[in-house]
Amino acid sequence: MAPLVSSSSEAVKSWKRPANAMSAPLLRVKEEPGTSATPHPAKKSKALVSSTPMPKETDGLTLRKRTLPTVYSGKSKASISDVNQTTPRLPELLQRSARCSYAEAAPTIQRCTAQQLERVEKLNPHWRPHTESLWQKLCAKDFKTSECEPGDGQSWRACYQRHVIDRDDKLAAFRAKFYKKVIG
Repeated sequence: MAPLVSSSSEAVKSWKRPANAMSAPLLRVKEEPGTSATPHPAKKSKALVSSTPMPKETDGLTLRKRTLPTVYSGKSKASISDVNQTTPRLPELLQRSARCSYAEAAPTIQRCTAQQLERVEKLNPHWRPHTESLWQKLCAKDFKTSECEPGDGQSWRACYQRHVIDRDDKLAAFRAKFYKKVIG
């Protein structure tokens, strides 16, 4: 039976290593050159070095802890001064009448879809004359194959709506024809 030990240091001293472990080299901690001794041991730059003799090519090399570089992803957050406070945001324009002029809201309105533009015009009817160029762009974008020209006295908004109705009618006719062949 092993004798009782009063402290951990005595326990380490009394511990018997196996016979083959006596010949195995131990690792020692070596402080890297150029680092000063600090009172806090975690702040020391240390590396593990084997106590066995190394070949001449690798003499003096120490193992270093590998640190991964910091990776930044996503957009950097803009400060309050970088944000343009005069330009309203799209959700604000879609929920209520705007408290700004068309010129201030134009950059936001230019990114609207046709349904969003209709909603903005419904809430702000005084902007309707200013949105004709936007309807022309939407008409050219959504109806590339058809001739997009407003009729006599028609606006680009009416031209867009006419093309939407024509497209829906063609789709309804195709569905009816398809279902007639499948079912009938």
